[in-house]
Amino acid sequence: MNLIGKWKVKEVFCFSPENGMEWKPVEEPEAQGVEEDDLSMYRNSFMIFYENGTAENLMSLPADCTQEQIEAVIAEGKEIRDGMMVLDRKEWKTEDGKNLYNTGNNGEVLGEEISPWVELKEVDDMFELQFLRYSRI
Repeated sequence: MNLIGKWKVKEVFCFSPENGMEWKPVEEPEAQGVEEDDLSMYRNSFMIFYENGTAENLMSLPADCTQEQIEAVIAEGKEIRDGMMVLDRKEWKTEDGKNLYNTGNNGEVLGEEISPWVELKEVDDMFELQFLRYSRI
């Protein structure tokens, strides 16, 4: 899968009383176990993958965001571009035919060092990163 371009959150992995954990459309208001604030954030989140091996995670600014609020965010060191706030920048790469994303997570599990690189699993026309599925815009 070619990742270059802009992607939007389409599904979230959440709890369903009928089925336990399952994938639900992020637009579905009754996504159980996910706070409305989180759902709203996911609905307004994007990822952009660039040819140079960087990926940006962005969020649309709320329509009622004031210039004063924008300036406060910029003062905190965040970048605002095209009505979106850049939440972070990470690396990505293709290796052995797999798309990998550097989560930046470091540490150990049961004494084994974990890699910050995770595979972006392809599911239909989407890719999966942790508990979110993204579709191309």
